[in-house]
Amino acid sequence: MNKVVYFLILIVTAAACSSDDDNPSVAADLDGSWKLIRSCGGFTGGCSPADPNNEEIISFLNGMDYTVTRNGSIEIQTTYEVVGDTNNVFKINLGNGISYDCRFTDSKLIYLDNMSMEYSKVDD
Repeated sequence: MNKVVYFLILIVTAAACSSDDDNPSVAADLDGSWKLIRSCGGFTGGCSPADPNNEEIISFLNGMDYTVTRNGSIEIQTTYEVVGDTNNVFKINLGNGISYDCRFTDSKLIYLDNMSMEYSKVDD
């Protein structure tokens, strides 16, 4: 009986310690293009809508390609990796060495930083 209990504890422990890198559910939710709709924080701590004359779109494609376009011009093109999911916060590590803590709220993608950026999914 003790061997069975120890075996079950070993299995549960191994499952709990498994890597959560490349979180497939978050990566699937990210897939597609996202438009900046507002930013919050900065000196005032308030929120303001995105500048319609400075449209920013971020794209997560094929589970590894990351692109930022501003007014139709590509500004950043690199790879990405989703790491972890703790309290609904996950990290996006970009191939250029930059990383962002993010979360989903009400179908919006939120970049968490000193100034949070809120993105809405673009219909494909």
